[in-house]
Amino acid sequence: ALAESTANVSQWLVAAGVTPRSVDMQGNTPLIHAASGGMEALTGILIRELRVSVDPLSGQSKGEGETRVALEEAVLYLDLNVKNYQGRTALHYAVANGHAATAKLLVEAGADMDLADHNGVTARSLLMTPGSVTPEAAHGLFGVKQRPPRKIDRLLHPGNSTNRGVPKQGWPAG
Repeated sequence: ALAESTANVSQWLVAAGVTPRSVDMQGNTPLIHAASGGMEALTGILIRELRVSVDPLSGQSKGEGETRVALEEAVLYLDLNVKNYQGRTALHYAVANGHAATAKLLVEAGADMDLADHNGVTARSLLMTPGSVTPEAAHGLFGVKQRPPRKIDRLLHPGNSTNRGVPKQGWPAG
């Protein structure tokens, strides 16, 4: 059912005139949307489409094949690491939303874990932060060790049920 659903979505996108390089009003590409939603199959389809569409030197002679491959890899790198208007890539969203398998697919395709958004946050730093993906996935899939969660002492507030037995102290008047 999932494969059929993904095929339907990709057919609808093509029918609507969306290409893998289209952008919405926030600068998000279809790849960013697919990764953000954890749509692994659609992410894979988009990566394949980006690979197929990379052909910057189609009329090049055989002797310059290495240059052609290098340019094709550079264009694919740029496509996989397109930033939206917040400076975030598809990999940022996949990691932030806990979609480890989709993130792994992007990294294997060449997405850069060390590109920073406008706030200096990288996908790698998101992986190191507890809560994005499980510690097992962060370490097993990406070799990143998450830091332990910070302990926050309970905040006390007058009237909080955890404050039973604690004498109430009034709030100062305005």
